Amino acid sequence: MWLICFTGGVLAAIGSVSSWANVSGERFIDDRIERFSVYGTVGDGDATLILALISCFLILWRIVLPRTSSFVPAIAAVLLSVIAVAGMLNWADVSHIPGVYEPGKYFRTGATVGWGLILVTVSSAIAASLLAYQIWQQELR
Repeated sequence: MWLICFTGGVLAAIGSVSSWANVSGERFIDDRIERFSVYGTVGDGDATLILALISCFLILWRIVLPRTSSFVPAIAAVLLSVIAVAGMLNWADVSHIPGVYEPGKYFRTGATVGWGLILVTVSSAIAASLLAYQIWQQELR
């Protein structure tokens, strides 16, 4: 189960640098529709990447040293929960991710959630839940 949590942290790190929004915008100059992707490193992806790497290190520490106290995976669970909340907030208002709306260039824009943001949100939420379950099981022993 610890490896699944570690994999969730790795997937959150991969999603942090991937596409967070797919945007299409009608340009002022020639009315052509332009499509592009906005990556996570433009906005909150840098912070989620750092938190995901720290949580991966803490989970790996717990895998290598099984006698570690519950404090180490608890910190990883909190970090992954913060990543999940950041992903949910960006997912809820994808049109306000930095780089999506450029009022001087586009007349109308439409933004959809990218696969990287979905990966960050879902994998970190699942990994945080599994870590909380593992900590609970460890405390019952």
